[in-house]
Amino acid sequence: PLCDQMCEANAKLEELSLGSGSVTPVIRAAVAETDRIRTETRIAMLDHFYAVAAELPPERRKEYLLKVLPLVIDSCGSR
Repeated sequence: PLCDQMCEANAKLEELSLGSGSVTPVIRAAVAETDRIRTETRIAMLDHFYAVAAELPPERRKEYLLKVLPLVIDSCGSR
């Protein structure tokens, strides 16, 4: 699952970072991998949220999305 992938990628990044004194190409690649997994996770979460919202009565969809979207989107207080 994506959670396991993220934990593994984070652990690798931590290990590489602790063993280095600078941002190396390997560390850059490890950061990119954590970002790739995070992006994949966010897309999967959005797909799930939209599927759930589609099952709700129309008047409750926006309320539901406003509650769950902060788990995926940093709105910076835009509400």
